[in-house]
Amino acid sequence: KNVPDSDDDMAKLATEFNNYFSDKIVNLRSKMEFKHPPEFNQFSGSTLLTDFRLTNADEIVEIIKKAGIKTSPLDILPNQIFADNIDEFVPVIVDLVNLSLREGSMDGLKSAVITPLLKGSTLDHNVLKNFRPVSN
Repeated sequence: KNVPDSDDDMAKLATEFNNYFSDKIVNLRSKMEFKHPPEFNQFSGSTLLTDFRLTNADEIVEIIKKAGIKTSPLDILPNQIFADNIDEFVPVIVDLVNLSLREGSMDGLKSAVITPLLKGSTLDHNVLKNFRPVSN
């Protein structure tokens, strides 16, 4: 069994996981506060990351071929339809990537489905700390 015992109230279980992982992040961040923050040298190079080379269809196709077509439960388009019609989608992807590079924004890419995975098969599935959050 890979999920904690519950009384079939999945919303309650999801809330418990959300609270546990959120509290864990808050706790970790509080431990990272420094009495004397580290000092960083000001970047003195002549190249700042303010301009990016825009992409093109060939580059996007190459990236997709290397990475493969992956899906998320949030995707409304089945990956087989995407794969079968990739030539139709590539120009749209190029436009989206280039817009993101020009604007310096990744808005719209902030959603993910988080799946709690048991860290090891011998661990107690009723202890939330035995899970790690994984997003796709």
